[in-house]
Amino acid sequence: MNVESEGEKRREKRGKTFGGARADEYLFNNSMSCEEVDAFDDPELYSEKLVVGRTVRNLGFGILGLLVVALVGIFVLIQWSTKNEDEVAVDSDLVVLSFMERAKPAEIKASVEQAVRGFMEGETLEERARYLVRGEEMLPLLKEYYKRVQNPLPRGFTGINEQINSAFGGIPLTAARALDEDRDEHWFTVVSGRDQMLIDWESTVCYGEIEWGNFIKNRAEKEYLMRGYLLRVVDEEQAGKGDAPLYYRVKDRSGAVSIVAEPSRGGKVESLLKSLVAEGESRPMTVRIKFGDGEPFAQITEVVHDLWIDVDRVEKFREGE
Repeated sequence: MNVESEGEKRREKRGKTFGGARADEYLFNNSMSCEEVDAFDDPELYSEKLVVGRTVRNLGFGILGLLVVALVGIFVLIQWSTKNEDEVAVDSDLVVLSFMERAKPAEIKASVEQAVRGFMEGETLEERARYLVRGEEMLPLLKEYYKRVQNPLPRGFTGINEQINSAFGGIPLTAARALDEDRDEHWFTVVSGRDQMLIDWESTVCYGEIEWGNFIKNRAEKEYLMRGYLLRVVDEEQAGKGDAPLYYRVKDRSGAVSIVAEPSRGGKVESLLKSLVAEGESRPMTVRIKFGDGEPFAQITEVVHDLWIDVDRVEKFREGE
């Protein structure tokens, strides 16, 4: 047997088997040193090691690429999340939800009770003021009011018998009826802030700068801020006329005392009252009112609030100011 011819056949066979791997061993010299090539007697075995080596290298590059992509993805996600949080923070400044709008009914009830109980059980006006909207600001009014009125402060707290949640003029609020230790009944207007419910004291007591009885008795020519119910009335002699001037019967909270008043004619007050007080409606309002010298009726000079509530103060409290 010709050994050289047999060797040539084997080399040709190996070349075909390994996808054209050449018998002159250039395949190995391109990837390994000549010393390493000489160390292997079998080129077929060497080719298998080369494929494995390339596979390992390719796998390493693939893993490295995946890690780079993953890191880039994490960085983008963090940037997007931070941006999104900033956007949410901006939105939260624009849309402010009060405690009453986002809390559960049981939480609202508990917060209302805390405010009412705190006010009723307070031993001093300073202690009671802690449970009022703008309590420090209200404290001088509390001292002046309870000094001149006959209504005593509630003494102790036994519970809330009734609680009505509602809204007036877009303002969420609660009316709470509570009993003190003497079994006397007290109504409270409780409004919502950002984090809690507090008592709106002025609307609770229907605060006015003078007692209605004294205002009428003295026919006060000085202008006073007063709270009461307004009911539209028309002079009988002018009834049926489309442009008949409107008058208003103003009653105190109990309805026991009332007077007839007219708005300042030809101005904003007259048109505003006409739009706010519907025919047949008894509407709670805060106005400035006085008696003119020799005039038969009192005169409404200003509409302060379209409710007994100071809307601006409650809105600021709602927004956390």
